[in-house]
Amino acid sequence: MYQQAFEAELKLAFNSAKEVNDVQLAAIEGKGMGVVAKDNIISGQLLISEGPLFALKMSYSSMWDDARESTISEILRLLSENNRNHFHQLHNSLETHEDYLNKSYFGKFMSNSLKMFEALDEYKTPERCNMSGILVHAARINHSCVPNAHFLWDPAARKGNVRALTAITKGEEVTIRYIRLEASPNRSVLLLNRYNIVRCTCPMCTVPADEIEETDRFLHHAREIEYRLADQEVLEATPQKTLNEAKMARDIFARNGGGAVERARVVFKCFEICAIQGDITRAKYFLEMALRHCLLAQGDASPNARCLRLLQADVTQYEGFGKANKWAGSMFNNMNYEQKDIPTWYWRMPPFEDFSRDF
Repeated sequence: MYQQAFEAELKLAFNSAKEVNDVQLAAIEGKGMGVVAKDNIISGQLLISEGPLFALKMSYSSMWDDARESTISEILRLLSENNRNHFHQLHNSLETHEDYLNKSYFGKFMSNSLKMFEALDEYKTPERCNMSGILVHAARINHSCVPNAHFLWDPAARKGNVRALTAITKGEEVTIRYIRLEASPNRSVLLLNRYNIVRCTCPMCTVPADEIEETDRFLHHAREIEYRLADQEVLEATPQKTLNEAKMARDIFARNGGGAVERARVVFKCFEICAIQGDITRAKYFLEMALRHCLLAQGDASPNARCLRLLQADVTQYEGFGKANKWAGSMFNNMNYEQKDIPTWYWRMPPFEDFSRDF
């Protein structure tokens, strides 16, 4: 009976193959346990690749469902003793949280689970996948608002991968981001409510309170921009305005802790804007930029990278290519511009374009 009831949750548990490269578990001052580099690590390097012990379908309405505790209890009963021990060894940061009192299994799951989804167009389809899973090595990695690594779920391989976003020196702690930087106008409240992290000690959170508030405002504004950019009709009707906003979001992320993940997402929208307007030259430029960011954070085998590679072969394959066609025929000649002016041309900034017809 239970086996049938939990078939969906257990179908991922079979994949126990793990790959752990140049990292190890270690005590971290003020944080308990964490993961550190055993050797010098280069940006883009794969650090961890593993399947989940188990996964649950999550939704906001079921986040505090009392049945979750018994569900996890039964799942643990069906796992091997070794895998049960892996789960029991994880820390429950929500043990004293009022929403998780007397829910030790669910609290431990919520403290350590990682989302098994990421896409370049996730603002269009935020509910496309809502699975979260326990990956015993990746779960040991602590949070930073300015991480040096990134976690990504690979649905084809049914594994979660952790890649270095920057060079990491031997002995340095490896960190990932638990939350979307722009997900809340107050990061500290979000971290406290979701993970019971009382105080984040990353560089973005160890500055004066007014600087933290200003950063959060900027990041939340970037999120609002991304929501607007998810509207295809807006991209068709006001391409220059949306391209300007996309550049603003990219610059906000660049100045406020955003890395390759956020930039890939925003620059992909720039590609879409140019493709919809029939501008092959600019579409290729932004697609290549998005692919570079994507490869750094997610690797060449990731679903997003594979999608971008296909488009790179022929940008006119994009479903909405040329639908509005306001910028068709734009050409770029390196001989006409100094090196410093080239990005200005691609972003259609003055004095290279007349914007009046685009608004």
